[in-house]
Amino acid sequence: MLTRETVAIGMTVLLTGSVAVGQTTAKRPVPTEYTGVTTNLTPGSGSNLSVRVLNWSAESDRQRVLGVLVSASAEDKAVPDLTKQLADVPSVGQIWTDAAIGYSLKYAHRLSLPDGGERVVVITDRPLGVLERPGPWKAAGQAKIHPFTIVELRLNKEGKGEGKMSLAAPFTMNPTDHTVNLSDYAGAAVMLKNVERQPKPYWASEP
Repeated sequence: MLTRETVAIGMTVLLTGSVAVGQTTAKRPVPTEYTGVTTNLTPGSGSNLSVRVLNWSAESDRQRVLGVLVSASAEDKAVPDLTKQLADVPSVGQIWTDAAIGYSLKYAHRLSLPDGGERVVVITDRPLGVLERPGPWKAAGQAKIHPFTIVELRLNKEGKGEGKMSLAAPFTMNPTDHTVNLSDYAGAAVMLKNVERQPKPYWASEP
């Protein structure tokens, strides 16, 4: 005869089994990683840098991040703490430097180029180099420290190229598709050399 206790035990076993199956079948996100070496920065040149993207940002998240950037760029007084203002926006990856702590990515977007290459734009909610000594990183002629950093990478079809940053270069936002890019990429100084897209990790091909 079924009792309330028997049914409860049976449901617990079923639910526990379902959770266990879900845990064993879940797959880790496969990161897309780009590496390079910083240049034309004082301080900051000669640092190894890795951009590791776990997920490309959804349009709604891009819109939220760019809205905060507009407000932060207009701030003339104290530098706002974007880590608090963007706390509810999921991290989509990290930027790693020679420091022990990484920088969270709040925006990551990728577009294919006509020549078979790609353009990648990521945004972190901190000035790059602020976690290192001396820091934050500065470009020649940079007058203002923004509370965020935009990094734009351009790679050829072989996955090699260069990168530039918003440290001294103005940026433009497209309100239609909520994307951002450096306004004059061609004229901006190269700040990441020897950029390469890294092969996927060995476990990415596992069933």
